[in-house]
Amino acid sequence: MSERLLTIVQTAEQFNITTRLLYEAVARGELPAVRFQRRGRLRLRERDVHDWIESHRSLPDSAQPPIPTVVTTQRSEADIEHLLPPRALRRFAR
Repeated sequence: MSERLLTIVQTAEQFNITTRLLYEAVARGELPAVRFQRRGRLRLRERDVHDWIESHRSLPDSAQPPIPTVVTTQRSEADIEHLLPPRALRRFAR
């Protein structure tokens, strides 16, 4: 990658992504940007954009860690009673 600086529109066209996605990434601090004047246009380095895109790359299914399974146990009403408001204040109490 070269050290070329691109505008947001040029970057969006070159990398086939939306300008909104780029502006949001810059605002969140995920993508470094350069501004030469106080209210000037943002410029992005090609290398930074390429690295940012690579950081969002998903792994193939075989390389992804397995999704943990959640084991739920049945809870009785008494288990959560201490978390609830008094029965008189509950709207739909039995």
